[in-house]
Amino acid sequence: MAVASFLVAAGYLLAALVGDVPPFRGDRDPFAANAILQEMPPDFPLPVDAKLAAAGRGAQLPYHLEWTSAEPVSEVADIYRELLTRGKWEMMLEEETSPSYRVRLARMTDSGAMTHWAMLAVIAEPSGSRVSLDFMVTQRVTVTLN
Repeated sequence: MAVASFLVAAGYLLAALVGDVPPFRGDRDPFAANAILQEMPPDFPLPVDAKLAAAGRGAQLPYHLEWTSAEPVSEVADIYRELLTRGKWEMMLEEETSPSYRVRLARMTDSGAMTHWAMLAVIAEPSGSRVSLDFMVTQRVTVTLN
C-alpha cells in the first residue's frame, strides 16, 4: 500500500513538472527584466557600451527599459536616426527637446502590419546619456467593436 501511494504521488509530481501545473506552474512576472527584453523589437539597436539600468512596467505603454551609455546624446541619437532609414521603422512624431532626442516610432512588417509602438528618449546625463524605451507589442492588441 505504501509503495502504491508513493508511486501515485511521484507520478503526479512528475506529471505536474512536465505539464506546467501546480505546484510547478511557471508563473512568471511579465514585467521582469528578462521577460521585457524578450518582447523588445529584435532589430532595436543600442550603443555598444549600453548597460541596462532599469526594466519594468511603463507609465504610458506596458514595457519600460533604460540603458546608460558613455556616448553623448548626439552620437546615440544618430543610431536611431539611422534606424529610421532601414525601412522597418517609421517615425510617428519627433519632439524638439534639444539637447535630448525624443521620438515616437512604429515598427512594421514587410506587409505593412505594425508589430511595435515605441516612445524613445535619449537624455543627457553628466556621464554620457540615458536611453529610455517605452513600448508595446501591437500584435497582442485586440479591438472589439459592438
